[in-house]
Amino acid sequence: MTYVTRLTKALAEQHPSVKIYLVGGSIRDKLLGRRTKDFDVVIAGVPAQSLEKTLNKLGTTKLVGKSFGVYKWRSNSNDKPAVQIDIALPRRERAKMTGRRRDFDIQSDSNLPIGDDLSRRDFTINAIAFDLCLKKYIDPFGGRADIRAKLIKTVGLPEDRFAEDYSRMLRAIRLACQLNFKIEQKTWESIKKNINNIKKIAAEITAAEIIKALSSDPLRAAELFDRSGLWMELVPEMMKMKKCFQPRKWHSEGNVWNHTLLTLKTLKKICDPNLALAVLWHDLGKPKAHGIKKRKITFYGHEKIGARMAGRIIKRLKLESAGVNKSAVQWLIKNHMIICGSDPKKLRSATIEKYFLSSRYPSKFLLLLIKSDIKGSVPATDNVKRNNYKKKLLILKKRLNQIKKQPQKPLLTGEEVMALFNLSPGPKVGQVLRRLREAQLSGKISTKEEAEKFLIDKNSTQSPLSSPWQNLKNRGTLI
Repeated sequence: MTYVTRLTKALAEQHPSVKIYLVGGSIRDKLLGRRTKDFDVVIAGVPAQSLEKTLNKLGTTKLVGKSFGVYKWRSNSNDKPAVQIDIALPRRERAKMTGRRRDFDIQSDSNLPIGDDLSRRDFTINAIAFDLCLKKYIDPFGGRADIRAKLIKTVGLPEDRFAEDYSRMLRAIRLACQLNFKIEQKTWESIKKNINNIKKIAAEITAAEIIKALSSDPLRAAELFDRSGLWMELVPEMMKMKKCFQPRKWHSEGNVWNHTLLTLKTLKKICDPNLALAVLWHDLGKPKAHGIKKRKITFYGHEKIGARMAGRIIKRLKLESAGVNKSAVQWLIKNHMIICGSDPKKLRSATIEKYFLSSRYPSKFLLLLIKSDIKGSVPATDNVKRNNYKKKLLILKKRLNQIKKQPQKPLLTGEEVMALFNLSPGPKVGQVLRRLREAQLSGKISTKEEAEKFLIDKNSTQSPLSSPWQNLKNRGTLI
């Protein structure tokens, strides 16, 4: 705040009639005791040209909205890190009523009262100003009271605010998730009533709000998006999860959607968006995979189906524009059943390393996804299945700890293996490296010399020159 204080002092010295207000999210966060990096300042009582000249003397100024007087200003002091402040003149807005964020006629006016400027804002908690010269709050819409009540409420009628900009509906949900606030009843009813207009918003804006909400509180965001009707509008595939029932013996929590909510509940409130989406959609493929075999409900291959569906949804909603890694989400969903259908005692060490300790894949999240899946399942019987999976997790963790103690660097490179056996680049080299890594992680070899001897021994079934290795593809490998 020192740079804001210095700016205030310098402007007041050169323009005695100046009025300087800190506004928006920085005031809200200050009242909540939250740290903020974004500072928005409204400056009144100084014509735009005079203000720009003064700002240029005090720092670096970039005009980003000539018609409505918004400047990106950076102090020329030695503050580290250098902080950029958004500075604007008071302004009026008249919505074109298309519901799109940028469809406003905006007019700046250095003599406009700050109350008029605040009246155009979205929610009362964002419509508070702090007079930096007089050291007092300006709060015409009761924003401070709503902050104390932990309430998201529109400035004026919800119908009017949302008709001006439908993305405000998503912003209300995102703020509720970020701040752990409730949405005021009339505001919430208006969101549900108008959610069918959500497709009028640019996909990138919608994507950003969805991902911010899910990253802030995965469970709350998923529930609010569902109750508002957003999932029905944008991801109708998810609605089938509510009608897809699972065997009560293993899933007394009911349908796939109820199970998904329980898995989301296990996540921390501040969560990586790729993990949040993987947990949200880990069983998305179950409705399509649903089948009956020997009078039992089955979901064979649902993880692969779900991964493909998630990829299509991510592309359709342009979630990658909000920082989502489509391949990472798909990889997590595709592999979340890895220990359910296998014995972790028999998994190759190299396989465990690949899936749970790799820097190439989002390995650190796979174990979290598996844990969430197990915790979100509530067997109606004596918890045999859950206890069995818990035992598998314990075995897996034990093996992971053992592998972590082994050297992380392979003993031989691909080039060294090719030179040793006069091999050309190809799948064979990869097979040799994997088998060599397995021996290293199992503690059978620990030096380069031992690795070469291990491979050269033609009498060993491990050698790439022996007949069992020639048929490795036909034999298959344990995963």
